[in-house]
Amino acid sequence: MNCLEHSTAAGHRQSSGDDACEPEWRTHLPTQWRECVVTPLDLRVHHEYEVSASRMLGHDEDGVLCFYGHDYALARSRSDDDEEFYRVLERGETVRAWRL
Repeated sequence: MNCLEHSTAAGHRQSSGDDACEPEWRTHLPTQWRECVVTPLDLRVHHEYEVSASRMLGHDEDGVLCFYGHDYALARSRSDDDEEFYRVLERGETVRAWRL
């Protein structure tokens, strides 16, 4: 389960552990880098309340940034017949960065 998909108060601290709702900072991490990456001990998840966007910051034991990630998705209303509308993804981005 990924905390980016759940509502978490902005600035809420999540300690790394085996919590089922812990932000998954390892997603998209290449296998060959798993042993080299600095593991964040403190993860902060920030959610934008007006658009579908979030940001994760991970810090090591010295408080130095060792992980950064953000996601956003912009949707637009569309209609094929001008009567029924549906939402489509217009733009989106997922970025992850790790300190080795």
